[in-house]
Amino acid sequence: MQAGLFFTMLFLVFLKLIYFPESWLFLILVFALNTLFLGYEINQLVRSGFADYFDSLWNYIDIIGFILLYVVNIAYYANKNID
Repeated sequence: MQAGLFFTMLFLVFLKLIYFPESWLFLILVFALNTLFLGYEINQLVRSGFADYFDSLWNYIDIIGFILLYVVNIAYYANKNID
């Protein structure tokens, strides 16, 4: 189920970037799924402990990817509002 939701999020990101760059609906859907996955990573961090969680390179990749999705989209819309 998690893999299916992740691929759904990736599909929505690609649709948003290619066909609907100004769509708030796609942005909200992507942010909702991203928040779900970030929550899952935070749950793993809490359950395994800070030191054990960051022993794995994959956990760095996961958490950085989810955070960057927020940062890039917020920066894009913040720059758009300045123009």
